[in-house]
Amino acid sequence: MPAPTATRPQPRTASKPSAATPATTGPATTGLATRPGAAPAKRRLSGPRFFNWLRFSLITVTLVAAVLGIVCAATTHAQQEATAGQITYAHCLRQLDTTTAEAQSSLLASLLDPSSQTGADQWEDYQASLQEADGLLLTAAANSDWPADLTDTSAALTAWAIPAAQARQEALGQGLSPETLTSLTEAFTAVGTSLDTHLTAPATARVTPLMIVSLAVAALALVLFLTGLVLTARRTHRVINPGLAIGLLLVIGLAAVIGSEVVQAAGADRDDSLSAHWSGLASQVWTSRQLAALGVLDPSSTDGEAALDLVASLQTESAASPALADQTQALADRLTAIGQASGADRIGLITDASVWQDPADSLGRMIDANRPTTKVTVFLWPTVLIAAFGLGAIAATLAGIHARTKEYT
Repeated sequence: MPAPTATRPQPRTASKPSAATPATTGPATTGLATRPGAAPAKRRLSGPRFFNWLRFSLITVTLVAAVLGIVCAATTHAQQEATAGQITYAHCLRQLDTTTAEAQSSLLASLLDPSSQTGADQWEDYQASLQEADGLLLTAAANSDWPADLTDTSAALTAWAIPAAQARQEALGQGLSPETLTSLTEAFTAVGTSLDTHLTAPATARVTPLMIVSLAVAALALVLFLTGLVLTARRTHRVINPGLAIGLLLVIGLAAVIGSEVVQAAGADRDDSLSAHWSGLASQVWTSRQLAALGVLDPSSTDGEAALDLVASLQTESAASPALADQTQALADRLTAIGQASGADRIGLITDASVWQDPADSLGRMIDANRPTTKVTVFLWPTVLIAAFGLGAIAATLAGIHARTKEYT
């Protein structure tokens, strides 16, 4: 039986991978090396999607800002129109209060020496002041939302003229009776009471929440344009996008116009109390002359002392103004001299109105200086500018983004 032949073991050889099936030593990869436990990379919007999103955002915010800006301009214009009428209305009534006080003082002064030329001049001053009062009442009614409410003041002025004419006739004839003097003072008091019911502070233009919102949206448009410029530069590796840069400049102009409208509304929102304060003092100046004249016409009254007390309060109120303080001091000196004089000298000191006219004129200038503005801006120009800036910014945005999106097609 033949002996078995020994077989020599063959060496192991590594098999070559076939070309059709590439060798893999682990899980398939996408070509991006990832570390174990690392967060997945953030996905960026593709070029066309990014520019579509940017175009939609910029156009929407710019359009909203332009529409709100036009509404803001319309609101400011409407407020200015309403405020101008209210301010004129209140100013006329305050001036009417001062004018009637001056008229009453001239009337009473004319009764002190009615047959003299000075008395005749004072009577003419009274009539002139009465005509001025009628004109002021007509102007106030023209600027009032409810002109019929001033019929009581008109009736009071007419009723006041009746005892005034009667007092003038009695003073030129047999002498002024106490009953007529009482009727005259009561009629004048009725005029003042009627004015007090209408003398209210005028409403001024206000910065509305819509104005603040429109300004905020315009600011948001600025931020979005700046952000769009930066992101576009990073995406396209270009320093600046001309279309977006022009749009940014136009949006700045849009925000400036809206801001000016808000500033105008805020500027009209002024307190009218100081003007009203000076108007009240001007009426008190002429009231002191009335009291001085009544102290002569009715010796049993204490109106002369009341005039001194009134001027003392005027001096306290005018301490902040050197010129007015000097004038009220001169007025106080005049009233003191009136109390010490008698007869024709006393009457002459009252009929000479210069010492009362000086502080009244100074207060009138203060009233005008502190009177809120009644200027009404033109509505057309802000609207045209806002629309032009808004549409221009939208057109520039479309052109700028369209130039970049063409690179992806």
